[in-house]
Amino acid sequence: MLDKPLHGQQLPFKTSIPPARLVPWPVRAGLAAGLASALSLLKKTLFKDVGWDDNVLPVPVFATVVAIVCTAKTRGGTYMNCWHVINGTIAGALGSALFLALLGDSVAAVIVTNSLIGAGVLYPRGIPVLAQKFAFGGSTICVWGVYENLDFRWQTLGVPLSAALGALAAVIVALAPETSAIRSVKREADKVVDFLEEALDDAVTAYAWRSDPSQREMLRARVTNALTQAEAHLSKLKEAARDARWERKVLIGIDMVTKPEKDRKSHKSKAEEFIPVLAEVSMSLKGMELALEGLNAVQVDRWHLLEGGEDSERVKGRPAPMFDGDPEGSLAAVKDVVVQAMRDAIKPRRRDDAQTSSQVAADLRESLERLDDVITEERKRHYAPSQAASDARETVARKALQANHLWIFAFQNLADRLRAHHEPTWASGPGDTCQTCALAETSPTKPKKGPKPKKGPMGPLVDSRDEISALFNCNFRANSDQVLYAMKLSTACAIAAIVGWIVSDNGSWAALAVSMVGTRESHAVGGSFNAALLRMQGTIFGAMFAYTIMSCVQGEHESWAGGARLILLAVFNFLCTFLRLNADYSYAGVVAAFTAYIVALGIPDGASTSEARAYAHLRIEQNLLGLVIVVFIEVVLLPTFAHDAARRAASEATAAAEHAAEVIYDATVGTDCITCRDRAAKDAGGALDDLRDELATLNTLLVQAAAEPHLWSPKFPLEPYQRIATETESVRRVLGLMRAALAAMAHGARGGRTEGSGDPRRMIRELLSPTDRFVTDLRRAVKQRLGRASHDLAQGEGHWETKKAAASIARAQASLHRAFILHTLEIRVRYQAGEEDMFLPNHLMVPWHAFMSCTAVLALNVDNLSKASWEALLAVKPPVGGDEEEDWEDEPEDDEPYSGGGGKYDDDDIRPISASQPSFKRSGSGNSGRSGDAPYTNGVKSPEQSLGRL
Repeated sequence: MLDKPLHGQQLPFKTSIPPARLVPWPVRAGLAAGLASALSLLKKTLFKDVGWDDNVLPVPVFATVVAIVCTAKTRGGTYMNCWHVINGTIAGALGSALFLALLGDSVAAVIVTNSLIGAGVLYPRGIPVLAQKFAFGGSTICVWGVYENLDFRWQTLGVPLSAALGALAAVIVALAPETSAIRSVKREADKVVDFLEEALDDAVTAYAWRSDPSQREMLRARVTNALTQAEAHLSKLKEAARDARWERKVLIGIDMVTKPEKDRKSHKSKAEEFIPVLAEVSMSLKGMELALEGLNAVQVDRWHLLEGGEDSERVKGRPAPMFDGDPEGSLAAVKDVVVQAMRDAIKPRRRDDAQTSSQVAADLRESLERLDDVITEERKRHYAPSQAASDARETVARKALQANHLWIFAFQNLADRLRAHHEPTWASGPGDTCQTCALAETSPTKPKKGPKPKKGPMGPLVDSRDEISALFNCNFRANSDQVLYAMKLSTACAIAAIVGWIVSDNGSWAALAVSMVGTRESHAVGGSFNAALLRMQGTIFGAMFAYTIMSCVQGEHESWAGGARLILLAVFNFLCTFLRLNADYSYAGVVAAFTAYIVALGIPDGASTSEARAYAHLRIEQNLLGLVIVVFIEVVLLPTFAHDAARRAASEATAAAEHAAEVIYDATVGTDCITCRDRAAKDAGGALDDLRDELATLNTLLVQAAAEPHLWSPKFPLEPYQRIATETESVRRVLGLMRAALAAMAHGARGGRTEGSGDPRRMIRELLSPTDRFVTDLRRAVKQRLGRASHDLAQGEGHWETKKAAASIARAQASLHRAFILHTLEIRVRYQAGEEDMFLPNHLMVPWHAFMSCTAVLALNVDNLSKASWEALLAVKPPVGGDEEEDWEDEPEDDEPYSGGGGKYDDDDIRPISASQPSFKRSGSGNSGRSGDAPYTNGVKSPEQSLGRL
């Protein structure tokens, strides 16, 4: 917006001019469409000489449509679109030719053939959406062209030829250097690293800033903003990397033809390999942001609980629990090396990359070791004997220690992940293996009886998750939902074709509207309704613009008037492409662009103004007819409403979050077996990936549910569902941090680090055992809360029992927090009593504190998620159930009451109950009620004597 004076004078109005960086793509789209539409100037010259004037009707028009659709922001994206469009068009044309050869060219045969082709291409999920559109649409053009008495052979070949010519026009325009997807990857990677560097710099400054809390809060807000920008550009980087893969395929194919094998290149940039690391860096920075938020909350607790009280003087004179500033510049040193590592990871490939990466890894290792020494000194200073403190002060100090350790752990995890990227050959030492895994490794594997599996296309060509793989392997199992979906749309296409044929003696345009709107991206009623509205808007604007220029610039196609109209159409396409920059109006922009060409090039030479108007109106009427039919069929014939699909998607996302929360803890410390732990770690990573996929599905359906009409049903509560998606994403990130913390502890147990004395696995057991049952209680509460929320969302109604159990997480988190404080105090008391072994190594204590800090954040996010689900269901239907409702399957049994507070476990009882986690059970601890079974006793006075009851 030009709000500032221009050339020294204030404009009397505000104007909106697109920035220059957005202009190249619309310019290329206009050039590609203009190049493809230039074929219309040769209709009576070149085409007539080869006999194609009457037989290949769609050459100029369909080629222009393909050029508009295929022109993408990058060259690789253009290659991908061209590949899908050409393959889909060939499949639709050849399939139509086969069925027409068997059934004939009557109107009934044409409609049945088009419907069968539609059902065949819509059923497999493995076919891309763009290929589905053009397979269905190409079939429609072919069969109705044959019905219009066009030559069967040339019509079958003409549609794929048109697609190839349009794709060629798009590729020619995309050969400009600035359209390279590989260059786009480098640009977006630079932007991501820039914002991550900015966030890291502000995070380090905010952590070291102790004098003014308001300044630290401002820096934390800057960290949040930089992370938001980095994640937005990371999403663009992933899209550019996807396009770059297609660009590399073309370059590799050219190299195979033009270069010997020894001179061929992979063309894969270092930035593409660095994308997963950038995602983990962003997650670590999010953990640092959460730690800064925790430090601000601790500062508020200091103001409320300590200032003006008996501890006020000691608080003013006593340093912070961890760093006071940046001691010895250790944080800044690690930060500088981290930035250097990120910059080096996205540079172009060089011959000395291996040497440079080794040097960067060595620098990171050295800086981390110095930081570890500083952390050790700070922890020893904190463990030093001090005056007795009140309960409030000890509570605030423990919270501050957790937040500090969370920040330190996230910072170290960020640097350690970069070091692992630059030093991929590094590996930790071996660990223990359980008896089952040892027997599985040593015993010879016996081949299973039965026929050997056939070597088929189950490699990279076929995704085992798609139904199309069953077709390739002759193991067909019908998916009822997908069959219903394909049959509904093919039926809608047949009805639209019949009605269009009755009205205008040709149902191609009505059938085309159904085939283009009703593909997989609009699986629900809301998606079809939204796509129908956008297509109708684009059709009206495009048809009216074409009628206007045909009325104003009259003349034959092969004259100066025809050339002038093509220039105006190219300018109109240039303007419509700006709509494609906005995801909400992208489809309307595409439809408006190619509708203008269809109408302008379809009006015959010598047509009067009224005939041109009738042709434009026919296009609008036929499209409106097809859109009304497809929406009607979607609503009447076994409808799938977007608000129901979004609710079920929210239930599945919540269930995925429940599963991820359940497996994260067991991923690294649930067993001493190194093989089981690695397998569980892979399961945890897969659970987080599944959760991310469920969130993507939920966000897509929320857009469709918001656009879906609600005539007699309650309005869709979009805001609570958006909160569900937001809180679920927060849960996913926190679970990722918890997984990283537990992995760091297990990594030290495997011999990756050597500080400390004694058996590292024994240290982990003794460290976790006192809080083990409280973590188990929290895990049970989280599972119950998420399970109940998922169950209620799946049923579509809330239950009073779900609200009744709302306090379970808070109660479990409070008990865990208290046990954690008592346990850490006991460790400090024993260290002060002379037990040097109680000063546990940093790779255990720092991740452990970070894990405990994350549990509080997880409990809050899960509670907010459950509240949002309750509000979403309450907005549609009142709750049901009561005291007589059946017991929940995940509730603890009557003989094992909830251990978060009261009941079986007294508040003062912090003895470990290892029965819930057999791997933590120590030898000789047959009865958990004996005081000798609890670790860290040995006659040392209980920390309750100094802490009292919290």
